[in-house]
Amino acid sequence: MNRAEREWIKKQSQHYARLNDELGKYCSEMRNFKHDLKQRYLLEQSYLQQGRYEQLEQCYAEGINMLKNGRLTANTGNSCIDNIINYKAVIAEQKGIEVGTDLTIACDAALHAPDIYSLLGNLLDNAIEAAERTEEGARWLKVKIRADDSNMLIVMENPYRGSLQREKGRYISTKEDGQRHGVGLKIVEDIAAKYQGEVQIQDAEQIFVVKILLYDVYC
Repeated sequence: MNRAEREWIKKQSQHYARLNDELGKYCSEMRNFKHDLKQRYLLEQSYLQQGRYEQLEQCYAEGINMLKNGRLTANTGNSCIDNIINYKAVIAEQKGIEVGTDLTIACDAALHAPDIYSLLGNLLDNAIEAAERTEEGARWLKVKIRADDSNMLIVMENPYRGSLQREKGRYISTKEDGQRHGVGLKIVEDIAAKYQGEVQIQDAEQIFVVKILLYDVYC
């Protein structure tokens, strides 16, 4: 790995660390909002009884807007997993991509956050970029995570358009910034190797599937 690649990886790790802090605050705000729903309902009831309909409408609109903007795609209680998936899900949905999740992981599982952020971040970025090129109204991606006491299985699925290219048995990018994309794919493989893991890639009927098995991922 050359100096430019190391520097890019360092910046990416710092980027995901900042995301963790920002999204942690956001998720905390959403949890507080849900916790305060009872008080909000009592306030709305009070406005209704007093005939203060303008205040009632404003309170209702604020609540609905926050719920729409704050829908959590991942809500396992494990901030390491939830934060990165929820952040990328917002980006995907802005591009008309439906995001499906199937997540089973302990909320108190202590993960090696930088590696998990980088791994999931790259997988989700690749899935979003591929799905975005497909026909509108048929864009989707699915992420499945299963974790036990020490190991983790990650499965990412997404549709793609056109044909995939391989070189010496490896998938290569068809993007204009293929060099950077290649680095992203290598990061996924390097992280899997760090945990003596395995990476399997399948494509059939315009569906791309990446399966990653990691061992001893907990701190």
